Amino acid sequence: MQITLAAKTLLFEQQQFFRKESFSGHLTLPALLTLLYACIAAVCTSGGNIFSGVGTAVVILIAWIVVAAVFYLAIKVIGHTECTYTPILAATGYASVPFLIGTLVTSIVTTTVGGFSTTLIALMTIAVLFWCIPIWVYAVSAVINLPAKAVLHILLLPILLIFVVELGSIITTGSPLAAGISSGNSGVPVAADPGVSMGSGGGMSFSIGTASGPGMGGGPGPQ
Repeated sequence: MQITLAAKTLLFEQQQFFRKESFSGHLTLPALLTLLYACIAAVCTSGGNIFSGVGTAVVILIAWIVVAAVFYLAIKVIGHTECTYTPILAATGYASVPFLIGTLVTSIVTTTVGGFSTTLIALMTIAVLFWCIPIWVYAVSAVINLPAKAVLHILLLPILLIFVVELGSIITTGSPLAAGISSGNSGVPVAADPGVSMGSGGGMSFSIGTASGPGMGGGPGPQ
C-alpha cells in the first residue's frame, strides 16, 4: 500500500513527493527504477533477439547518464548554481517510471492490435516527455534548493533538445531514440535520450540507441 501511494504521488503529485520524501539525491532507488525500466524495455522491444534487447537496455542507461549530464551543465552554465553530478543523476532517474508505463502500454497494444503508426508513436512520446517534466523539475529543485519555476527556466533548453532529438528520431527512423516505445514492426533497436530521453527498445526518456518504438530514460519518453 505504501509503495502504491508513493508511486501515485510520484506520478501525479511530484512537488509533494520530493518534499515529503525529503529527497536529497540518493541514487539507489532511481538507479533501481532505471534498471528495471531498461530490462522491461529490452524484453518488450527485442522481438526475441537477445542482442537487440541488450542494446536497448544499454542505450537507456547511457541516455540516463547523458540527460543528467546535460541537465548538470545547464544548471552550472545557465543557472550559475553550485551542485554535484550524482544528485542530478538521481533526480533524472525518477523519470524512468513514466517511460516504463509508456513501454508497457505500447507493448500491450502492439500485442493485441498490432502496433502504432508513426504519428501515434510521436504523440505517445510527447505525452510521456511532458509527464517527465514535473518529475525532472521538482526533483532537481529539491537537490539544488531553487524554486521550481527557476529550475524550469534553467532546464527549458535541455528539455526542448530532448523533444527535438526524440521526435527527429521518430521522423527519420520511425522510433524514438531512448523512449522504449515500439511500433511493433521491428524487433531490432536502432541507435539513438539522452535527451536525449531515457531509452527505447525501438530506438529518459528525457532520452544513442536502437529502436523501433517511442522518456532521464527507454519507455515512452520521460529514456
